[in-house]
Amino acid sequence: DMDFNALPTALSTGQIDCIAAGFSTDATREETMDFSDTYYKASQSILVPADSAINTADDLKNKRLGAQSGTTGEETATDVPGAEAKGYRSPMLAVQDMMNGNLDAVIVDKNPAEVIKDQYGDEIKLITDQFPEEEYAIAVNKGNSKLLDKINDALKTILSDGTFDEIVKKYVD
Repeated sequence: DMDFNALPTALSTGQIDCIAAGFSTDATREETMDFSDTYYKASQSILVPADSAINTADDLKNKRLGAQSGTTGEETATDVPGAEAKGYRSPMLAVQDMMNGNLDAVIVDKNPAEVIKDQYGDEIKLITDQFPEEEYAIAVNKGNSKLLDKINDALKTILSDGTFDEIVKKYVD
């Protein structure tokens, strides 16, 4: 278990062999690592206090935004025009800071956002379907085709025999 933003460095230095932590593929990451076949699709969501006037991604301009450090949620927050983006060790810490009045919104993957929304109930609002879909895959060091082939074979097996659906039902749904 390590901070999400430490994963790419840990991979490149050999501290870990792969990243399998809801890790999205993107062009920047593909420059330094190879990715397995996609195993899950996700999208970023927005959490705001219940009384917030924010209702769409366009409303995030010039706002104070939080996200988990090292995630595509943080990249999304950083890309919002005029926004002040701040990274946190976890999405829950960002939401706590938002509830303390230090942020206007938090950007996080939809599944964790739904869990956080359930925990906060009517105190926060969840806004979905504002950002493009992302693909989760397992990352390995660039050129490590031997490990990548083994990972892809394992993914094919668990996707075809129902194991993956059981894991999602137990830990994600």
